[in-house]
Amino acid sequence: LAPDTAIDVVGGPKAWRAQIYRLGNGLYADRLLLATTAAGDWKAALATARNWSPPELPVSGGDALKLGLKPGPKVGALIEEIEQWWIDGDFGADRAACLAELERRMPPA
Repeated sequence: LAPDTAIDVVGGPKAWRAQIYRLGNGLYADRLLLATTAAGDWKAALATARNWSPPELPVSGGDALKLGLKPGPKVGALIEEIEQWWIDGDFGADRAACLAELERRMPPA
């Protein structure tokens, strides 16, 4: 998120977790407190910022390399796609699911 991106208070827990993942708990909470006049359940969003620990992405560029992708910018781009897919799924996909999605998105050899 860009420094001037508005905090999503209305989007609910899934949107809150995505922003916390991108900003970190502290920065998200700070921005949320500055946006307390916004519509939405800012108290619940703040509780999420204080109580939810963002997980680590279950896959890495090394996994793409093991699947046969050559080193280079495509590795990072593919991992960013997987990361966005994982965030969009509210961080629910485990390592096996992320690896399957990574393999599905691998460019043809």
